[in-house]
Amino acid sequence: EVGKPLSELQTPRQLVHVVRDIAVALEALYDRNILHRDISEGNILLSAEPDPVAGDRAFLTDFGLAMKLDPTTKLPSPDSAGHNHITGTLPFVAAIFHCPATGQTPLSMIHHDVESLFWVAMYTVFRCASLEGSQNTPKKELDVIQECNGWLGDLRSSGLRGLYATKKLILSFGEEVRLPGRWLSIRNFLSKVAALCETQLRTALTSQSLEINPDPKNHDIGAIITEAEAVDGDSSVGLDQPAPPRNQVPQLPISGLLFAPQPRGSSEQRTSTSTRSKRLRKDDDAGYYGRRGGDLGSRERSKRNRTGPSYQESP
Repeated sequence: EVGKPLSELQTPRQLVHVVRDIAVALEALYDRNILHRDISEGNILLSAEPDPVAGDRAFLTDFGLAMKLDPTTKLPSPDSAGHNHITGTLPFVAAIFHCPATGQTPLSMIHHDVESLFWVAMYTVFRCASLEGSQNTPKKELDVIQECNGWLGDLRSSGLRGLYATKKLILSFGEEVRLPGRWLSIRNFLSKVAALCETQLRTALTSQSLEINPDPKNHDIGAIITEAEAVDGDSSVGLDQPAPPRNQVPQLPISGLLFAPQPRGSSEQRTSTSTRSKRLRKDDDAGYYGRRGGDLGSRERSKRNRTGPSYQESP
């Protein structure tokens, strides 16, 4: 067995290990002038070893969309610049690529891979948490679990404006981003990573308005690794608390997965009980359009929400 999927992750501490080891891998690739450009839940595997050492606990796969960087500028090299389209899987793509005000596709940078790693972590938390309620769970806790279920549905949405609003709200990591039970043990860690990514997003938006590129050398990988290692040294009980047996928890339906194609400009009618989701849905674009224009059919909507040359939103 080469590795195990992230869906088999057992504890919050193990997720911290994933973030730390993948951040180290991203830094090693960056030092070798390579961008992965497809950081996603499906492209990160857990070690199959029973007790792996640091650095071997999680690893990246699928380098099919990787890009070479110029060793001096750390921007896409001239022979790669022509392939600078949006890549990745929508829930994990950096927020700047969903920005409605973006006039052209931003150049791929290390900041985007780092932010994608953050989205993998948040997606994993929301997915795991949404499965952990039971008939014995207090109502307040169930409410938080349902909110995680709502966040998961929002991240799985294909409406780009709504996805951008969702990601900006999560990056702010305010009181609306609530985590239940054992996941509270890493909330502070996730909020610090979110703050770093939010700062990079603000810098990118300012740079776009000035028609310049952000400095790709000013990345936050070292800070994330340091934070992860500090958390790993903590002995908090919640960090090592395993998930309840799956046969003892009800599987909540994920909102935002099933919806019919709608005309351009209409709003997605996704089921969610949170006022946050209702507010976000108001500004959602509902459609995810290919270069040829028009709504994607239900057959295409059922595919993985991936981006690329043929899946970009028309200007």
